Amino acid sequence: MKTSSHGKPPVPRLRAGESHTLRAEMKKEELKIFIDNREVWDGNVGSHAAGLGGPVGIRSDNAATRIRSQGWRI
Repeated sequence: MKTSSHGKPPVPRLRAGESHTLRAEMKKEELKIFIDNREVWDGNVGSHAAGLGGPVGIRSDNAATRIRSQGWRI
């Protein structure tokens, strides 16, 4: 798996009470992760991941979160 955060802006420090936008885009085997509309990670996740289907999951440890989904099914 080829991954890279090299040359990308650092992930912003998260503080209580602040809002941030998290986004993931996947095209074939390539996954890109964005925080506040800035790309912070990209990588080739392999053909197995590209073939997966179903709902998206979100995991959060030791955090109180409010999530608003703005996804579209294509």
